[in-house]
Amino acid sequence: MDKEPINGIPEEDEAAAEQQEITVGESTEESAESPETQAEPVPETDGAEAEEAEESPEPEETDESELCTICGESRKAEDSDYCPECEAAMLKRKIPFIGWIAGIAVIIAGAFAFVSAALNCAPALQSAKGDYYARQKCWYTAFNEYSQVSSVVDEITSSFGSPTPFVQAGTGVKAKIIECAAECTSPLEAYSVAQSYFSLEEMEKIRPLKKYADFINEFQASYEALSEPINNMLDGKANAEETFKAFEAVKGQENIKDIYIDYYKFNAAAYLNEDLETQIELLEAVKKDDEAEKKDYSWLYSADYSSALFNAGRLDEAAEILDGVIENNKTLLSAYEMRMAIAFAQNDSAKADSLLNEFMNYNEDYDTAFTLETLYFRIKGELEKAESVCLEGIEKFDSVPELHRQLALIYLLKGDYDNAYEQAYAADQNAYMLYYYYGDSTAYNDPALINTLYLCAHLNKTKGQLASENAGYVDEILESFTAEELSDEVNAIVNGEKTVEEILSEGAYDLA
Repeated sequence: MDKEPINGIPEEDEAAAEQQEITVGESTEESAESPETQAEPVPETDGAEAEEAEESPEPEETDESELCTICGESRKAEDSDYCPECEAAMLKRKIPFIGWIAGIAVIIAGAFAFVSAALNCAPALQSAKGDYYARQKCWYTAFNEYSQVSSVVDEITSSFGSPTPFVQAGTGVKAKIIECAAECTSPLEAYSVAQSYFSLEEMEKIRPLKKYADFINEFQASYEALSEPINNMLDGKANAEETFKAFEAVKGQENIKDIYIDYYKFNAAAYLNEDLETQIELLEAVKKDDEAEKKDYSWLYSADYSSALFNAGRLDEAAEILDGVIENNKTLLSAYEMRMAIAFAQNDSAKADSLLNEFMNYNEDYDTAFTLETLYFRIKGELEKAESVCLEGIEKFDSVPELHRQLALIYLLKGDYDNAYEQAYAADQNAYMLYYYYGDSTAYNDPALINTLYLCAHLNKTKGQLASENAGYVDEILESFTAEELSDEVNAIVNGEKTVEEILSEGAYDLA
């Protein structure tokens, strides 16, 4: 039980306090009686000093990051890594000569590295442009962009006046150029392009290029195996049945592929003027051969197949093939031309408009855009617009044979036979120049150009004034061809069976 507090203090605590008081008293008496044991007097402290001592804080610890990086003791000056004393000492100290040399060397090395990086960027950017168009399947544009990489490299090298190039167009860019050539035309053409960059041994080692060597080897082996029956056919020693039988006998030989044999059979049928259905059957056999192969051979026969179907009036089948070709190549003019002709033949003006807009979008900077637009307006019967577009194209691309040929067709429709002949002659001369100077015989051997030149010469002589600049060559041109070498369309006009308008404004829309 707790004890009652007395005067606010519990009894036990009060007793302890009394005991403490007695003890203190005794100690005081002892101290007074014993001077030896008395403590030394404490010196008096001045009030101001005591107050100062109480107010003075303990010295703050300095963060090492605030100390001078040289002496490590004094604080850094404001906006500096050094204390004022060290900074003043450094400013008085001169940089040794070797230091200046080292500094200049670093600057030069940095500048050279920067320039080298910039020089390498230019070819890389040019190659990137080619990659962009390749992804869009604009193979002709991609080919041009990749081909300009070498020009960029040459410009860089010449600007430095050095025989040793600072940068080079690598194997990768060359391989892309070859791939574009294959997509634009054929693997056979790609092989020819590859030969200008690599030896046959190198092509065998570069895997993406090996397939082009395989294609050309297959093609040449087939042609050599068929050389005798082909020559007999050309010499008139064998008819179609005998030629086809000789071709079939070659099948099964080593390194000979059926697809090439069947394709040569189609060409023989076309040369010997076999009926259109026979030609289509032979092309269907080629298509089956392609489906059985692991590689794509559509480049070999798709143009002939779609053309044969178009001429036979099987427009939907022809359109299906052409749509596939266009999907894979947005720069192939011939595919767009025929597909547009089909659209007009089917009275599908919306499809014709769509084809023109698509092609113009992908090829607006090329002569082919002017060619297709000219064709578009010519088929629609808007001859003035067609002529205006074509003349604009010729102003920019005067050496392009097809633009002059298209203008000749426009003048034929307008009944201006002198100008029609003159433009056809200009087209033929430009095609010859391409062949003579660049080895490109594509336009020079184009049946459309050959038939246009003959018809324009014939109409100029029979209905024209023979007043054009090159009228003196008319007879020479007419004597160069026979009726067998000309298209059905041209023979029909020459024989009076059809008019120019019926041919160029309906059906085929062209002379071959």
